[in-house]
Amino acid sequence: MRATEILPDVTVIDAILLFRRLGVDVTGMASDTLRETRRQLIHRHHPDRGGNLDIAQSINAAYDLLKEGVPKYRGSTFGFDSFRRAHQRRREQVVALKLCYPEHPEWVWAGCSGDMPGRAEIYAQDFTDINFIKKSMWELSGHSEFEYTIWGFDGGLFRGRVAVFGSPKVFNYMADAMVTWQTKGSNRCECRAVFAHEQESGDLCLIYADGKHYGDSPVKMKHYSFNANPGHDREFVRDLPDLLNSLKQ
Repeated sequence: MRATEILPDVTVIDAILLFRRLGVDVTGMASDTLRETRRQLIHRHHPDRGGNLDIAQSINAAYDLLKEGVPKYRGSTFGFDSFRRAHQRRREQVVALKLCYPEHPEWVWAGCSGDMPGRAEIYAQDFTDINFIKKSMWELSGHSEFEYTIWGFDGGLFRGRVAVFGSPKVFNYMADAMVTWQTKGSNRCECRAVFAHEQESGDLCLIYADGKHYGDSPVKMKHYSFNANPGHDREFVRDLPDLLNSLKQ
C-alpha cells in the first residue's frame, strides 16, 4: 500500500492511524517516546535501506503533527477515546468467542458484536451475497484486521450496511460491492452514494456518488449521530442530497 493511500491529506487522526498501521499505537505517547518510535520506523522504511520513499515521508509528516505529544482527545465525531475504548472492548469479546468457534473463517467475524458469529456459507459468487462481499474485501485488503462498515444511501435514507475487514486501497471495490448489493440484491433500491466508516477512528468517508468513484481520494464527512449510524443524524441525512448535488457541479 502506498503511503498516499494511508495518509491522503495529513490530519491528526490520519497520523495516529498511519503509525498504527505500521505496528505502533502512539495514542497518549510521550514526546521522547514518539521521537524514538519515529527514528526506528524511518530506519526500517528509509529508501536507502530498501524501504519506500512515500512511507518514509508520511512517517515524517505524521511525526511533525504529533511531536508535541498525542492529546487524549482527537476530535472525531463521537469522541475518539470513548469510541476507541468501546471498539477495543468489543474486539476483546470477539477474541474470546473465537476460541469457542474455531471453525469459523476470519472474515465472518467482521461486525460481530460479541454474540454468535454469522453464517459462513456463500450462496452466490458475486456482490449480491453479503458473505461474498465480506470474504472478498478481506482477501483484497491482504487479510486486514481493520474493520469498516460500508453504508449505502438511496438518496433519502441509508439502506444498505455491510461490515467487512478492509483498507483504503479497496474503497472502490467496497463501493462496487454496495452498489451491486443494494440495487441487485434481495431488497433492491437505488444506491446514490456509498460511504466507508472505519470502526477504530470513527472516520466516515464518501467513496462513491452518482456514478463516480472517490475511493482514491475519499471525501471525509462528519455526522453527529449518537452512534456509528449516520442515518440517525436527521440533519445530516436531510442535507446530504444537496451536498451530493454540489459534488456533481
